[in-house]
Amino acid sequence: MFTLRSPAAKTAAGINSKQHWLAPAALFVLAIGLLFCRLGSVGLINICESFYPASVREMIEANSYIVPQLNYQVYFSKPILTSWLLAASYHIFGLNDFGGRFAQAALTLVLVMACFYVARKLKGSLAGFLTGAFLVSSPFLLIYTRASSIDSFFTVFLGLTLCAFLNVVSAGSKRAWPLIYICLGLAVLTKGPAALVLFGGGLLLSLVVLRPSLSEIKLLLSRLHPIAGSVLFLAVVLPWWIAVAIATNGLFPEVFVCYENMNRYLGQVVLRKTYWWRYLAVIAIGLLPWSLYLPAVFFDTFKNKQKATDALLDPRVICLCFASVVLVFFSLSSTQMETYVLPACTPLAFAAALSVSNWCKGFNPFGMRWLRGVSTTIRFMGLVGLIAGVVAPFFFKALVPWLALAMPFAGLIVCLGFNWQYLLLKSERIEKSLVVMATTMCLFSTLLAPICLEQFYNDTQKELHELVSHLKKTSAQVGVFMHYHPAILYYTQGPVDYFFGAQQIVPKKADSPKLYVVARKTEVQALATSPQITIHPISEGTKFGLYFIKGGTLQKGPQLEETFKRLSMLQMITLNNKVYGVLTDYYNGGNLNLPERFKK
Repeated sequence: MFTLRSPAAKTAAGINSKQHWLAPAALFVLAIGLLFCRLGSVGLINICESFYPASVREMIEANSYIVPQLNYQVYFSKPILTSWLLAASYHIFGLNDFGGRFAQAALTLVLVMACFYVARKLKGSLAGFLTGAFLVSSPFLLIYTRASSIDSFFTVFLGLTLCAFLNVVSAGSKRAWPLIYICLGLAVLTKGPAALVLFGGGLLLSLVVLRPSLSEIKLLLSRLHPIAGSVLFLAVVLPWWIAVAIATNGLFPEVFVCYENMNRYLGQVVLRKTYWWRYLAVIAIGLLPWSLYLPAVFFDTFKNKQKATDALLDPRVICLCFASVVLVFFSLSSTQMETYVLPACTPLAFAAALSVSNWCKGFNPFGMRWLRGVSTTIRFMGLVGLIAGVVAPFFFKALVPWLALAMPFAGLIVCLGFNWQYLLLKSERIEKSLVVMATTMCLFSTLLAPICLEQFYNDTQKELHELVSHLKKTSAQVGVFMHYHPAILYYTQGPVDYFFGAQQIVPKKADSPKLYVVARKTEVQALATSPQITIHPISEGTKFGLYFIKGGTLQKGPQLEETFKRLSMLQMITLNNKVYGVLTDYYNGGNLNLPERFKK
């Protein structure tokens, strides 16, 4: 039989007065640097963040905040919360790149500090510091957070839900239970029913693994207040869903649930190969160096789980169950986008930090051996980082000065810090070794993340964005040929037609507007589909060009709303996009004429 841990248990966690303020202050400063350093230094990164800045700009322009829109039509892809958060940020900071990323950075900072607070209640200040540092310095999470991906917003709200849950069932809080349902509701408003599936699945798997008795389950339910919590959850979620259903005559919920969720999970919306090991590789590489701890964390946690007196409330078991559900659920999906497993980062950071803080006390020989092995490996990684930092500037063309200087400096930081942590561990100062290791990774990532994003943007996005800036608020027709670049919508601040067949360029009628097309220089000649259509370059870069199509106009496809009104719910679920295109991504019905068998 177990007993719920009382708040007084934090005394046993070893929190001394100096650590009580020093550890959170240090973590807060490091997280500020990681999340905000050069946050607005680059334009939109296709494709992960380019939808929502463009969508929110249109919503602000129209003063409409109930029905999501993009390219001046209904945007069925996701619920409203991300749009609201970006709109608030734009109203404060203006319509700029920093304003588009501030909300995500600020929310991630809240999650990091919440992780610290809960982990400190469970195991002390070292566990709190390591949990926050492991999470915020993970390259996988950090890159997508700074690029303001919707999956990063989703990760924050699911992470806060987990923090509140652990605070109640593992740290003994009697007042935190409402936060579970509020944060879960916000997660649903961010990405839909996936939040319920992942949280419910994690909770169910935890119960299956730990096999609590009936009396233990009753005690747990008394702390979670499921009835009052459900009412609170519905109060958060239902108002907007009712409002958007009324505004669209029920079309938005129907398309979102049937097409965007069920069809996507079945692999029809996003077309790519699937591999059972994809997410294991993403976690192993994306969470370096902290992922080196995870094999031992899984082994040690499940090997020793039955020895705990409060096994039902073991936070490590709960966290690993939650992370496992995320990995398995999306591995079974036929749509395996890398960002889908971002929500696993928070529970994995908790599990790793709690385990490592246990091992460093020296009572677990297996854990100590693993700590030494990881420390040696990380020392070697520091040397590799130094070499890479010195050599890398010679392999990148047209580096801006700050990037050329930052790369070797970042390599020096990681080499010195990772070597220092090894020497500290060797001299048996294990806790200091872990703190130095985590701090080094935070400082290194503070430079690494903007280096990667800025170099990627300069190589792949900058030229295109500069080209389309000529079309800002133009009254002419704008088309993008053969390539999917949603960020163009943000920079043109007007409607854009994405088209994939040269035959859609037809001779111009007298009342047709001018036509400008963005295309690759190697593909543009295909647009001259008749003798009276000629192509005149306006501006060209190394890969893309902006062209005036004289004598031609672009045939538009149907609006999304028109397309989906022709489909039943079953047809939305079973629509094969390998034939018909990804409707919600191309914004204009896929530029397709749906066959008769799909018409109502």
